[in-house]
Amino acid sequence: MDLEQVAVNPKKHDPAWKHCEMYKSRIDGKVQLKCIYCSKMFKGGGIHRIKEHLAGHKGNGTTCLHVHPDVRLLMHHSLNGHGIVKNRKKKQKLANETDSFDLNYINGNDNNDNEDVLLTVTANESVDPSGSVVSNDKTSVVVGRRKKGGRVRKGSVSLAIGRFLFDVGVSLDAVNSVHFQPMIDAIASQGSGVVGPTYHDMRGWILKNMVQEVRGDVDQCMGTLGKTGCSILVDECRSENGRTFLNFSVYCPQGLVFLRSVDGTNILDSTQDLFSLFKEVVQEVGVKNVLQIITNNEARYVEVGKEIADNFPAIFWTPCATECVDLILEDFRELEWINSVLEQARSISRFIYSHSLVLEYDEKRMVSVKHNLQSMVASDEWMEYPLLRLRRIVSCKKTPGMGYVYAGVYRAKEAIKKELVDKKNYMVYWNIIDRRWGQLHRHPLHMAGFYLNPKFFYSTEGDIHYQIRLSVYDCVEKLILDTKIQDKIMRETASYREAAGDFGRKIAIRGRNTLCPAEWWSTYGGACPNMLRFAIRILSQTCSLVRCMPNNIPFQQMHETKNYVEYQRLSDIVFVKYNMRLKQMLMNKEQDNPDPFSYDNIKSVEAWVTEREIHADDVGSSDWMTVEPPLGPQVDDIEALGEGFGDQEIFDGLKDGEDENGENNVQL
Repeated sequence: MDLEQVAVNPKKHDPAWKHCEMYKSRIDGKVQLKCIYCSKMFKGGGIHRIKEHLAGHKGNGTTCLHVHPDVRLLMHHSLNGHGIVKNRKKKQKLANETDSFDLNYINGNDNNDNEDVLLTVTANESVDPSGSVVSNDKTSVVVGRRKKGGRVRKGSVSLAIGRFLFDVGVSLDAVNSVHFQPMIDAIASQGSGVVGPTYHDMRGWILKNMVQEVRGDVDQCMGTLGKTGCSILVDECRSENGRTFLNFSVYCPQGLVFLRSVDGTNILDSTQDLFSLFKEVVQEVGVKNVLQIITNNEARYVEVGKEIADNFPAIFWTPCATECVDLILEDFRELEWINSVLEQARSISRFIYSHSLVLEYDEKRMVSVKHNLQSMVASDEWMEYPLLRLRRIVSCKKTPGMGYVYAGVYRAKEAIKKELVDKKNYMVYWNIIDRRWGQLHRHPLHMAGFYLNPKFFYSTEGDIHYQIRLSVYDCVEKLILDTKIQDKIMRETASYREAAGDFGRKIAIRGRNTLCPAEWWSTYGGACPNMLRFAIRILSQTCSLVRCMPNNIPFQQMHETKNYVEYQRLSDIVFVKYNMRLKQMLMNKEQDNPDPFSYDNIKSVEAWVTEREIHADDVGSSDWMTVEPPLGPQVDDIEALGEGFGDQEIFDGLKDGEDENGENNVQL
């Protein structure tokens, strides 16, 4: 490279110098400037060109897409400093158009992240990004709210946004989008008189740019599959008119990306047609990159799974683990004593929501005793119950669950056995678990994930269970087609088993409990390169479908249109919307304080089982108003799986020759 970075002269006071780097050519001595946010190089135009780039001023160059909104606003104000008279006229017009703010807003029940402010703002100036008044000239008063981070909510802006959302019928959850505030910042940075995009802009160049942006994220994720492998997720989505769409996504540790949606209504009953569709997607992703295909648990996919095994020897079919846990909880709900309690709870709930006066009173009352009520119905004991912990682990969107799912099932059965003691009692629940978990009970990937997780492997009492070792051998033979590499992996397992070399270092031993399994292997498995690659590919996988709400995603319109051009446009919209929604899910940008009385937030209550029935005599105080909220943070679900796995009855499962109560049924 013929460029070398040089220091910026400290006498240069333009604010844009803090947001770029200076380079000089070793050949001709010419200076170039580089944007620190997007790394674009500018060979001419000087600092003014960089400032336009950061401010988003079009005409002389590209716009930086990665600059922080506050920096963009600063650059915009700096550029407009050269046209003070014009700028003042714009701000005077904006001040004159400011709506008076409803003072009731100040007294309303808003989120604790806000504070009431009465801002005195000059007609010729404005509030800077930190919420401070810039100058002290002829003043106008704006009443609003400032978030603790510094942003200001002006009444006129909020009302204008509200009018728009209510007029077009957009879900009010739109304001929770991670893209909502950046949109506001971008508009504010341009001052008054900004003209929004037209209908044809949205359908044309804007959609095209969004497709390119999302495609870049997808390509970046797909570029990592050679190392970690991936899981193809096949989720069914039903439309209002009864059609079934199959949505294909790809999961890997770097992200979750949506590939395509297919109308599967007419092929659901055809194993061969479904397999042909799956085969096409596998080839698109790359056969060598795919470890498993995850679907729901319906019978038709069992047959498709057999076709996958026959035609792709190195790919597993896996039923969704989250759905399996949900089915277990549904079966628990049918047990008489649990169903009775739930029905009583439903009766109370239906009564409240069927009487407006009662609902209004309860809403006020429940909000005033919110923490006590939460403590009563969401106790530590409930949150830490093994089956709920298992569900959170297998459905986690951020951490691959393959290294934990088998241990989670073990702990759930262990806790039930410990609480109920008598085999006749705990086998009632074990049988439900085994029946629903049947297809996953001895799934090679789940068992291999347990074996390759050092936290569990080294804490297992005695030798690792025979069936688990067999599953590891199955995975080696299925996933690794080169027999020479298979042999190397089997030789390297001895070092892992004996904690030899780096595996036995003190920091590696401590790391068993502090590092995620794949990271542990990357750090300490260098002496066993073949087993390291094998372990990372397995431990990098999910064990469940990851679903997002299909609201406002035009699947039905896309599949029903007969116009090719319109189909392509709708296909692009589906691609952009679905991927953006998946990305937002993984960022965990959910509403912080949903209204528990909003019908938009009412979810079906899933069944659960407690470790024992609670009687009135068991409760120390009948005054639930005095119940204190749970103290301290909840125990991490993965950390709570603990160490020590020695119950052979759990490893073995329901043995042949035993009936559902655990009694011997063999006729002698």
